[in-house]
Amino acid sequence: MKFTFTRTADGTEIDITGTASFAGAGMVVNVKRDPSATGAAAWSLHAGLTDGATLNASAVAAAYGLTVASSLPDLILSGCALDATLDGSAVSFTATSPSQWTVPVGPDGISVGKVAVAFSRTTTGSTGSVSGTVHLGGVDIPIAYAVPGGLTLHATVDSVAPFALIQDVVGAAGVGALSLPPELVSLALTDVVLAIDVDKAELSFAASGPGFKRVQAVVRKGTGWGFAVGIELDDDYRFSSLSPALTGLDTVHLPDALIVISSFDDTAFTFDELQPVAGKGVSEGVLLDGRLDLSGLGADKFLGEAHLDVKAEIGPSLADLELDAGVGDITIADGVVLKEAKFALHPDPENVSISVSGAVDVTIDSSPLEFIGGVSVVPNGISFFATMKGTWQDPFGAKGIALTDVSLQIGSDFEGVPSIGIAGGLTIGAFQGNAAVSFNSQNPAQSVLIVAFNHLSLMDVVDTFCPSQVTADIPADVQGTLAGISLENVDLYVVPEDTSIGALTYKQGLRVGGTLHVSGFTATADVEVDQQNGIKASGSLSPVVVGDVFSLTGTDPKNGPDLDIEVTTSAVPKIAFDGQVNLLGVTAGASVSLSDSGFDFRCAGRVFELFSADVHSYGGNLQSGAGFMVHADLQQDFLSDLARRAAAVLQQAGADAQARITAAQQSVTAANADVQRFTTSVQSAQGDLTRAQADATQQLQGFSAKVAQAQQALGAIDAQIGTTRAQIQSERDSAAAQLHDLQQKLIVAQSAAGTLTNQVNGQQAQINQLNGEISWWNNWYNNLAWYDKAWGWTELGAEVGWRGTQVAALEVSIQGLRGSLAAANGVLQTAQQAVNAALAAQANYPIDQDPRILALQGGEAAARGALQTAQSALTAAQQVTTAAIAAASKAVDGFQQQLGTATMVLQAANAALAQLNSAIGDVAAVGSYITEHGLDSLLDVKSASFTGTLDATSGGSVTLDADVVFQGTEDNVHLAYDFHDLVAGAEELAKEVLPALHV
Repeated sequence: MKFTFTRTADGTEIDITGTASFAGAGMVVNVKRDPSATGAAAWSLHAGLTDGATLNASAVAAAYGLTVASSLPDLILSGCALDATLDGSAVSFTATSPSQWTVPVGPDGISVGKVAVAFSRTTTGSTGSVSGTVHLGGVDIPIAYAVPGGLTLHATVDSVAPFALIQDVVGAAGVGALSLPPELVSLALTDVVLAIDVDKAELSFAASGPGFKRVQAVVRKGTGWGFAVGIELDDDYRFSSLSPALTGLDTVHLPDALIVISSFDDTAFTFDELQPVAGKGVSEGVLLDGRLDLSGLGADKFLGEAHLDVKAEIGPSLADLELDAGVGDITIADGVVLKEAKFALHPDPENVSISVSGAVDVTIDSSPLEFIGGVSVVPNGISFFATMKGTWQDPFGAKGIALTDVSLQIGSDFEGVPSIGIAGGLTIGAFQGNAAVSFNSQNPAQSVLIVAFNHLSLMDVVDTFCPSQVTADIPADVQGTLAGISLENVDLYVVPEDTSIGALTYKQGLRVGGTLHVSGFTATADVEVDQQNGIKASGSLSPVVVGDVFSLTGTDPKNGPDLDIEVTTSAVPKIAFDGQVNLLGVTAGASVSLSDSGFDFRCAGRVFELFSADVHSYGGNLQSGAGFMVHADLQQDFLSDLARRAAAVLQQAGADAQARITAAQQSVTAANADVQRFTTSVQSAQGDLTRAQADATQQLQGFSAKVAQAQQALGAIDAQIGTTRAQIQSERDSAAAQLHDLQQKLIVAQSAAGTLTNQVNGQQAQINQLNGEISWWNNWYNNLAWYDKAWGWTELGAEVGWRGTQVAALEVSIQGLRGSLAAANGVLQTAQQAVNAALAAQANYPIDQDPRILALQGGEAAARGALQTAQSALTAAQQVTTAAIAAASKAVDGFQQQLGTATMVLQAANAALAQLNSAIGDVAAVGSYITEHGLDSLLDVKSASFTGTLDATSGGSVTLDADVVFQGTEDNVHLAYDFHDLVAGAEELAKEVLPALHV
């Protein structure tokens, strides 16, 4: 560890920084003292990783004495923070991790993002967690794994779509393979508790939901990834909340009901949170299981049972749901027994139907027929129904008639009142319907043929029952729309005469009733069929609302518009919605016609509750503001208002422009007067300057001539002095050359003597060295012991002998050199004497001190004095004349400067006036036009309209097209207009007719 201590001057605050090691990683540590606390609790520690240090989750867990699950990946950590109080009460560690973590649940695994790690230790022990976020079911779900313990991730979610979550885990194919009804797929659950057991590779969740006691789901892997969902329903669950098709089940009591959706088979599987209702085992598919209360349904009296365990296998459509149970053999009447009967309850949007089916043989009208049928049970009785395979020819003696797949119905209430019905198959166009003949049991001559179709085309009805002329005369622009009109849940009635059967009354005629679909709209409609002239359909729709920009309702806004369809030989085909429209602030009656190109209607009212307008709307989709086009022709109240407001803007702008131009013209006049005045002043000053310059020239010419004469006299004397100086300098140069030669000879003699002296000194030095060495050897010998003298004498003779020989030779050589040196010194002395003589004869005073020069310099001084006198007179004259000229020039400059300034002011004023005339001249002309013709003649708005989508125009901002007459000239303009800012709109029109206008 390494720490640095700092403290404030008063010692109240102490800050310690340094480095340390934690879980094997280097940390930067900071320790601070809280001056308001005492003891160890006053000290707090904060640490983070040093640069380049690495740390993983398992190492941190170990530092806290904990162990993470082995299946947890070794998460590399970043953003680490270690915090502690030094009294040991708490030590916490937090970090995030950039590591990729995919939980191995599902084919592709579940990706965990925003991974974070937290550990803490208090006096009670150590805990930790690894948390993150998974995206399932369109929701970001925070999950967490608590350390220590097995690797199970837990989460709670306020709300989630369970099958969207499951699809994200097992894949779209895993959920799509079951072909679930969309109502189940779109379920939403609340208070969801989610668990992902990584060690078991399993995801599960439990939840609540509207009408559900409890919901549990499990995702796991068998031969492949699959799931099972159990939904325990409230005992009073209303099935209509799941689908309107099941509204009939709301009248049925089905306690202990359970819906199980499973993508796999497993006889040992259990929903531990749905026991004991769920039992054990699941099968692939969707199953509804419950205990049906038969009371009030009539089946209890027929079957002799109060309850029945029922099941329903649910397919892609909940409308096909049917509760089934096996009930054995059932006796209907004497000799009529349903064999191996099966109970079935089928709901519809309003009620439920109950049947008990099986096989039975009967004879009807002496015709032996074999039926597959059963008993229909109602609360007050039963009816026997059966279907014969094949064709029943000539039923009831009716020749030429054949019913296919004939069904027979014989019923009675529990009081014994009988009912008779015969049903078969009938085809219209490409659609197959179920036909039934109902008889008045009191008067069998009265009968009604009723054909039920799930789906039917309106034009198939026309083609089947009406003459061909009806369809031949249909215009091309509505053929597609008519061809697309269909009906669902259709009942077709053929009533030969007014008929009453029980409480029902049927009027004579041919009619169709059902849910009609036209151009994306749905209406409850009745179709009257005139087999000679055509058809008429009427009905009602729900209100049509497009956000807050459009609505189509009935006269009462709570109701929808009326449907009106006519396809006859006597009129043009009509497809219309009649009611009240509300758009652009207009509320008015309208008839919205439909065709292949979309819709079209007209209405009139006050747009944006301000101005009268005729509104024409059209487009391809009545339910979207984007393609919904609106065209409004504005009426005279708007035209007059716009013209009046815009004329006022133009009038004010013209007056303002004229005032600005008049002011600019006045500025030009004033500036021009200044220029004229200063021009006169400049011309007068320039005359004064010319006269001063002429006087100065005349005076200076005389004084300049005198200066020239004095300069010539001085020049002659200076030339003579120069010649004399050159002569003296030549003489001195000759003497210097002679001295130089003598000095060179002296240098040569000095060099020769120096060389010889050096040689003598060198040889003398050698002699001295050799003599020194001889002396050393003599001393050496003299200091030897007596017993070494013998051999030492020999050594001494050798060393001293050769050195003595050299000394002798050097003595001879040095004597010769000394003779030569004496001769050289004689030559040197002679040369030195010659140099000394030349130096003595050399002149050493300046040339100007030469008597010849001094004589000439006296005359020069006199000439120079005369020149100075002449120059002084000239200078005085120049000063006088210069002052006079400067004064005159200054006057000229002053007036010219004032003239320049005045000229620039005039130019600026002219430019400003020209710019104003260019920019607002046309605007200013408006005032003149008004003066001449009057304000009412300035601007007239002849017509105005706007066109755009409903979305774009509903806010009041439009592009206005207007035909106007401005100053007698017709024009068509386009401008942005906001009905919520009429002043701004008037200003926009003013700018359009007069582009130079800026408002």
